[in-house]
Amino acid sequence: MKNLYLTDQPTVTKFTTGTPGNAVVEGTTVTLTCSANGIPAPSYTIKRQNTPVSNGGKFEISDVRLSEESNTYTCETQNAIGSGPTRQLQITVLGKDQDYLMKVILTINL
Repeated sequence: MKNLYLTDQPTVTKFTTGTPGNAVVEGTTVTLTCSANGIPAPSYTIKRQNTPVSNGGKFEISDVRLSEESNTYTCETQNAIGSGPTRQLQITVLGKDQDYLMKVILTINL
């Protein structure tokens, strides 16, 4: 009897801030989360402007500033089979005076 081993190159299934439209209120903390499928289980690299900032599936940004809008974040996955396609994300930063608007958006989406 032969053993059958299934393998699959990783594929990013989600890369998000967890908020609608990846919008975040200035001055708050946000966690970027990357999820992927693959056999064997993939490892993750999150990059900001092509510079690695996390070797896991999560990256936290404290005290978000308007300048974050100019950054592009990328989630890269890899396993023993190879590297999967990357997924990019950009954050929309709402000014502190837009906090009420963000609460309304979150309420509507619940």
